[in-house]
Amino acid sequence: FNKPVDLIIYNDEIYYQTQIKFRNIPIVNITTNDHLFVREYQGMQLQVFSPNPKDKERMLLTKLDTQLKVRGGTSFSFPKKQYKTSLTHTDEDKKNKFSLLGMDADEDYILDALWNDYSKIRTKLSFELWNQMSSYNVNYGQFDYDAEYVELYIDQEYNGLYLLKEFIDWKMLGVNKFTDENTGIVLKGNGYAAWDKELYEQDKNTDFVLRIFNEVSFKSIGLF
Repeated sequence: FNKPVDLIIYNDEIYYQTQIKFRNIPIVNITTNDHLFVREYQGMQLQVFSPNPKDKERMLLTKLDTQLKVRGGTSFSFPKKQYKTSLTHTDEDKKNKFSLLGMDADEDYILDALWNDYSKIRTKLSFELWNQMSSYNVNYGQFDYDAEYVELYIDQEYNGLYLLKEFIDWKMLGVNKFTDENTGIVLKGNGYAAWDKELYEQDKNTDFVLRIFNEVSFKSIGLF
């Protein structure tokens, strides 16, 4: 695999010479429709080529409409961008739940560029370890987090190895949407720095973010 093979295509009048590579991992192609990659969602198409579980010698082609945007805070400045894709029905704003590469059916997925994961296995390995540990959690049940390696093409141009992974939201965590009756919340550390008492006293919004899930997505507010 991945070794180039010379290919010549010809007829009675012309010929074309190129090279092909045979892949053993899924391929994702994004058709941008001339839209730019920005922080706001843009309408695009997503194609996923994956091995057929019923016939290993054949590939499955999945074509989906999607809203796609660049995501990340610090990672937004990285040369290799990561993306969030939200699947939609054709010519509609309605979300489209679909299972990609055997993951749980959902409308939202992340294409992780793995830019600062030089080994390219750290993120995937951490998910696998978490899944194994959570299988022993008898008090709260098992919480699996799936991700699969893919090679990403944008408008047929190669963009490298990515990790297609599930998007963590209220559904995955089993948290109720925030209503007058439900108070479903999740606490998330606001950054990776160690807790600083002096900084905390100056700005009590620094250390944690309270995420309240509403009908659309979620919003972040200071905890204290």
